Order: sequence, then structure tokens, then C-alpha cells
Amino acid sequence: MMKKFINLSLLIILIAHTGFSQKKYSLFFSSGYDYNINYMSNMKYQNSNNFPDYNLGIGGAAYLNDRVRLRAELKYVNTSFSRQYDFETTTASTLSKSVIAINSIDVNPYLDYRFFSICNFDLYGYSGFRFEFNMGDYQYSNTIDGDKSYKNYIESNYKKAMAGLTGGFSLNYNLTKKLALSISPEYTYFLNYLYSNNKSNLERINVNLGVEWKF
Repeated sequence: MMKKFINLSLLIILIAHTGFSQKKYSLFFSSGYDYNINYMSNMKYQNSNNFPDYNLGIGGAAYLNDRVRLRAELKYVNTSFSRQYDFETTTASTLSKSVIAINSIDVNPYLDYRFFSICNFDLYGYSGFRFEFNMGDYQYSNTIDGDKSYKNYIESNYKKAMAGLTGGFSLNYNLTKKLALSISPEYTYFLNYLYSNNKSNLERINVNLGVEWKF
């Protein structure tokens, strides 16, 4: 499945490239807030997202003409949740809460289209693919008497590689001809469950802030 999506994304990039002449390139940095959906569904105990999920990214774009550009992004993604325990029999060493932060690296190819420009603003719509690879997790737990443990009490049976379809909009403000700021709401529908006992595929809504340097 992963190989098919990689081949499809490369095919789209090749088709989009045909017939255009590259005019300019850009580099960009971004960071944003992620809201993940369905990854705590059907899990045992009481689970909640008490900590903000976030991402950090770096990438580049090739402008094929005044409206179309190809963009690729490498991104660090943090997905976390906390688990509250409710044991009938307790002692001072009984667990009260566990926290897990799952670390992933994303490789994301996009095709962007500029709908319009007004003054210094550009509005792009884009679609693409998200390939997410797990890099491990960080866990800690607290007992009833307040002691902290770094053992893995939450099972690490989440999927280690995932693929998804993604799209969104990017509103860019051009400070100069070379420097632009952006805000980008984005939605991703993954083709997998994150945990095997989830009932629905993972979904993600995120809002990113970015800085782009054109050359």
C-alpha cells in the first residue's frame, strides 16, 4: 500500500511538471497545532488529549508558473494522550496516570494552485499525500503517592508506518518579493487505524504558521 501511494505521488509530480518551465524556487519553515481524531477510540481505561499535539517542518517548493507550484515537506509530528486509571483496589504504588508522546517523521508531497492575489495576499489551495513513519515514543506515569515511573505501561502497538490523503488552503502575505508569511489550515485522512483496536481511521486537522524565502 505504501509503495503504491509513493509511486502515485511521483506520477502526479511528473505529470504536473510536464509542459511548464520552472521560474523560481523557495524554502520554508513551518510549525503548527494538530488535532487528532479517532486515535483514542475503543481504548481501555479513560484516555484524553490533555496536551497539545504539534508539528515542526522544513521544505521547499518549485514554481512551475505563476499559479502552480510543487511542494515537498519534511516534518516532525508529536501525537500524545494521557490515561487515567480507576482500579478498585489501590495502594500507594498503584498507577494513577500515564502519559505517552508518539514521535513521527512525515514526508509530504503537495501540488499547490494559486486561486487569486489581492494586494500582498496570495490564496493557494493544495492537495497531496502524507507518509508518516514512527520514530518511537516517550512515556511516564505517576502513582497515587506521587512517584514517577518511566516504564512503558501503555502498549506501543500503534502502526509504525501510515499513509494519508491531505489537502487545505494557504493564505500567504508577501512582506517583500522574497519573503512571505503564511497560515495554512489542513485536513488529513489516513488510510489506517493508529491503534489496532481503534474503530475508525485516524484523521487530523492542523493549522500551520510558516515563513517562506523565495529565490
